[in-house]
Amino acid sequence: MADAHTTAGDEPPPAPGTQGPTRADALRRIAAEVSGRHDLDGLFRDVIDEAFTLFGVDQAGLWLFEDGPTPLHIVAQRGLSQEILDIVSTLPRDAQTAGMDALRDQQVQVLSGDLGATVPRLRTIYRRAGVRTICFVPIVFRGTSLGLLVLYHLREYAWTPEETEVARAFADHMATAIGNARLAESTRTMADRLQAISELAGRLNRLQDVEGIAQAIVAGARSLIAHLALSG
Repeated sequence: MADAHTTAGDEPPPAPGTQGPTRADALRRIAAEVSGRHDLDGLFRDVIDEAFTLFGVDQAGLWLFEDGPTPLHIVAQRGLSQEILDIVSTLPRDAQTAGMDALRDQQVQVLSGDLGATVPRLRTIYRRAGVRTICFVPIVFRGTSLGLLVLYHLREYAWTPEETEVARAFADHMATAIGNARLAESTRTMADRLQAISELAGRLNRLQDVEGIAQAIVAGARSLIAHLALSG
């Protein structure tokens, strides 16, 4: 963690074990980076870096929560075994795990002790990896779960309410970034579709023969289908 340095007239450093100013600085950095940022991959990595600094985690992962029967897709991680990455990618939407519960309830969940609040095969893999405490932080934007930030300790770690609030604040900033990026992409996609329709209308207005009109309609339909495929 970053050392606190003071000079004459400065406030004294926080007491050992407290990281209030450091966490506040981290939140300000993340908030500033989110503003107008479309480099989501870089933002995801930055958040994981901050988690290592602030909470002393040993491993961390960030998954997006998407459509489909196995909705968790890793987008950033540090230190996680391939075995953990593989099994999480196969978890069904209705899995009775602490992580899925966090997404369904949209509440931070902490798993510790015997790790009993998860499915046996996942618990076995966690124990084999030496994981002792896990904090699951859902990423929620306007009532919709978008992803899951997961923070792992290889020792018993007592998450305080303040720390879970800071982790949740990180997730809220990420939710804003993801939501804004998706909105921007949706706007670009709609503009592309309208442009394709406008170009088709212009070509039809210049054509007089039936065969030419039919060919233009086919070409226009292909263009629209291509835009739909890219946005889907």
